[in-house]
Amino acid sequence: MMRCPVCDAETVVKETRAPDRVRHRVIAALALEVPTIVVRRRACAEHGTFITIELPLDELQLLRGNYNAA
Repeated sequence: MMRCPVCDAETVVKETRAPDRVRHRVIAALALEVPTIVVRRRACAEHGTFITIELPLDELQLLRGNYNAA
């Protein structure tokens, strides 16, 4: 269960999107490098909606290795 980053309350998934359907430039750039990401719009009853990005653990480890090399 994902929690609200502000109040730590449980949230619900409102929408799941493929990264190529999201127009946020940072997400678009990440999707080019990691096409397996999933974008979710989540909602907190008190604080509204926010976006999360999910990716497989092996992809995260590869990204971390890429960033450590820089």
